[in-house]
Parts: sequence; C-alpha cells; structure tokens
Amino acid sequence: VIRVGAGLLVPTIVFAVAWPLVTAWRSGSLRLGEAVRHWAMIGVWVAGSAYITMLAFWPAAQIHPVLQPWQALTKSVNFGWNGQVRLFGELPRAMELPRYYDPLLLLLQTPEVMLVGFALALLLMRSIFQRLSASGRTQFVMLTVAALLPILAVLLGGAILFDKARHLLFAVGPLAVLAAIGWHGLASLGKWPGRFTRASLVLLLVLPAVRTVQLHPYEYVYFNELAGGPQQGYEDFGADYWFLSGWEALEGLDAHLAAQGPGTPVAAVFCPGFPQLVWEFARQHPSMRVTFDKGEADYFAVSTRVDIDKEYTGEVVARVQRHGFDFFMVKKKAPRSKRGKK
Repeated sequence: VIRVGAGLLVPTIVFAVAWPLVTAWRSGSLRLGEAVRHWAMIGVWVAGSAYITMLAFWPAAQIHPVLQPWQALTKSVNFGWNGQVRLFGELPRAMELPRYYDPLLLLLQTPEVMLVGFALALLLMRSIFQRLSASGRTQFVMLTVAALLPILAVLLGGAILFDKARHLLFAVGPLAVLAAIGWHGLASLGKWPGRFTRASLVLLLVLPAVRTVQLHPYEYVYFNELAGGPQQGYEDFGADYWFLSGWEALEGLDAHLAAQGPGTPVAAVFCPGFPQLVWEFARQHPSMRVTFDKGEADYFAVSTRVDIDKEYTGEVVARVQRHGFDFFMVKKKAPRSKRGKK
C-alpha cells in the first residue's frame, strides 16, 4: 500500500522535465514540436524504468502488474485497518490519529544531521541561489517540492497512516540531497564557517552511526534527540512494530529450555498477534511448538507494541532490549493456584 504513495512525486517529475524544455522553447533554441517530443521520450523512459523497478520489488504486482497497483492506490486512500497505535504513550485507534502523525514521526526519526542540513538549505537559499545557474535553481526548487509535497499531502489529505513514518520514506531522498546542499552552502560562506561545518558534520554523523550500531538489526526504530532520545521515543511512540525482535526472543527461550537439560518436554508457545513467528521458528527448533490456545500455553511470546506484554503475566525468561527498552519478551506462564486461578 505504501509504495503507491510515491505517485505524489509524479507531478513534480513532470514539471521538472517540462520546465527546461519550455524555457528552451521560449528562448527560441528549441521548436515546440521538438520540445514536446523530448518531453514525451523522457517521460516514457522515466515511467518505464520506474515501473520496472517497482515490479522488481513488489511480488504481488508481478502477478497483476496493473490491477495490484491500482487496488493499492484505491485502498491507501481509505485503508480499513483500525488497530491501536502508540502516540505520546496513549493508544488511540488508527482512524483517530491526527493528520500530523506521520510528518511528526518523520521529524523525530530522521537523523539530526539531515534536519540541520535541510534547515540550512532553507535559511541560506538566497546565497545558494546566487551561485546556481538557471537550471540549478530549477533543480533546487524541484527538490524542495519533492521533499515537502508528500508531507503537505498527508497533512491535508487525511489518509489513514500508522506505525511510524514509513509512508513518507520516498521523501527522505530529496531531503538528504537538500541537506547536503545546505551543509555545502554553510561551508562556502568562508574559512571559519567551513571549519565549523566540518566539526559539526563529524559530531552529527557520529551520533546516528553509534545508535545505528546499538540498534542492529532493528535500525528502523531509530529516534533522534528531538524525540528525547531513543528510549523516550520508544515509550512515546512504540518500537518494533514488525515483531522482528521476536525471533531473537525465541532464540533466548530455546536457550532457556536447553539449559533445563535432556528430557524437557516440548514447550507450547502462544504468540498473540503473530503466531506465524512461533510456527516458523518451531519448524527449525523442536524444543517448542506453536499453540493457538493461550490456556494450554507454557510460554507467552509477547511484543511490547501497544502494551501487548502487559496483558500476560509470568516470569520473563527471555527478552530483547535496546537502550533499556524491551522490544519483545517471552514469559513463562504462572502456575495455577489450587483454586484453578493463575
């Protein structure tokens, strides 16, 4: 569903290609017919290469190359999912999320070096424009539109978007280029601004690099300092919404079962929300099996997403943490009391 959102960039690309051709036609260096032919040829090449690239990474569209993208587009306008999403520690439904949700998460999950660079590009726009050619100025404007148009569309459109800024990832590329222009613009102001730029870049590049290493392999849950740092970001907006850390947690459970010695019975594991995870893991690890009945479960494999873990009590035998925050854990079901209660 999120792939078709990049269709918002199509008008920007069309305008970016047409603008220099129109300029050439108005100056008399290109006839109207030639300009139209150039525009059509470039359009066909860009659209064709983009479509082929899309199909290469979209298995469902490979089966239905026309129908699937169209269905995804229509579905994304009014997506029917209405599950819970974490927002500032609260758990509203997806259809109740404010329109600023995705732009806010894009702001909080983009590394500081890019945000500062983009701000510099806007602040130094006048001096940057003075050094650019006419075509360079057009490219700068197009980059700005490509970066901001999707964000404005989300703010004004009201589509149902949830689980972090993944729906706006195609705006990150233009933002990164503009950030580089902003940093270059600051360095070009003189000797001392150049030294300041180099020192600032080093500092701002080290921070996300260190955090990325610490988060591996869950880099997609990155939060910057505007969110209060990673741990505060996880508490306010949640973390591993794809349950990727569940595999690591199950490996911890497998080690826990192995430590109990031979003869340990196969453990029944209940995983609310994603039982396929346990089923796939159990295919490779005979120490456990998946159960769809939490009453017969020996262990609960639970994500902290939308406080799922708080619904299940028991001793924690395996957990996956980053920055002191639990992404996923496995709990041993508490034994029943003599009255049959937990």
